[in-house]
Amino acid sequence: GHGGPRSWLCWQTRVTIPAAGGAIGWMRRLEAYPLVAGALAAGTISASYARKICHWLQRLPRESRDRAEPILVDLAVGGGDLDDLARAAEEIYRQTCGPDRDSDDDARFGDRFFRLTRLFQGHGRPDGDLTPECMAAVQEVLDTLGKKAGPEDDRTDGQRRHDALEEAMRLLLASGCLPE
Repeated sequence: GHGGPRSWLCWQTRVTIPAAGGAIGWMRRLEAYPLVAGALAAGTISASYARKICHWLQRLPRESRDRAEPILVDLAVGGGDLDDLARAAEEIYRQTCGPDRDSDDDARFGDRFFRLTRLFQGHGRPDGDLTPECMAAVQEVLDTLGKKAGPEDDRTDGQRRHDALEEAMRLLLASGCLPE
């Protein structure tokens, strides 16, 4: 009597609705991309890398995915980082999809989003799909404000980027440029 696998998983395994949705998403992803599933099962790539590879493969035309999957999986297993994988995925996309058309740009622009999820004790987690222009602007701000403050600065890259984002938001708030 359940309406689908999500409600059944919630009832049977006592997980939240988002967790059940995530499990169903993984089931579909791994069914569609067996090489990613194999590398994930073997422990040679992380779940976050597997998710990104599947996301990039999904953006390719169906007929190109089978040829692209081993390239991206082999690169990840061989030690490639996310930047290497992103460059490879962009090159594959460029070779298989041809030049961008206005309708493609409109569709990708429609995919843009950004959200902040409030976590325990006021902490938060950002998530989003930024346009290339937004990504470039954010990267420039974080690179500018996130530089090491000197040899005594022992913050990690991630900590410096966090602090840069916080500083950028404080500067924006203090500028008085925000609408009422």
